[in-house]
Amino acid sequence: MLATGSRDRAIKIYDVADDFSLMHTLEGHTSWVNSVSFDNDSAHLCSGGVDKSVRLWNAKEGKLLKSIENAHKDQVRGERASCSSTRRGPLGPCDSPVGGTTE
Repeated sequence: MLATGSRDRAIKIYDVADDFSLMHTLEGHTSWVNSVSFDNDSAHLCSGGVDKSVRLWNAKEGKLLKSIENAHKDQVRGERASCSSTRRGPLGPCDSPVGGTTE
């Protein structure tokens, strides 16, 4: 998979094994997307943007899992996703949406 972020506030995920066909368009950022990062097995994608938020996505299904609004005082320019659906942390496993919702 290949992910791109843009000034159009969208993230696009492409299937590099299938002629770079578009798999998902992820929407949720309210301003430019500055950075995108897959975890080790490409199951999850983390994104950061000018809107100061950090978002965690299920890359294979194209669904928002978690969002941290105002994660920083200024735009987010980089992040690194490191998830395990079996590891528990303060936010629980990566595949469990906060509050039972994906938005």
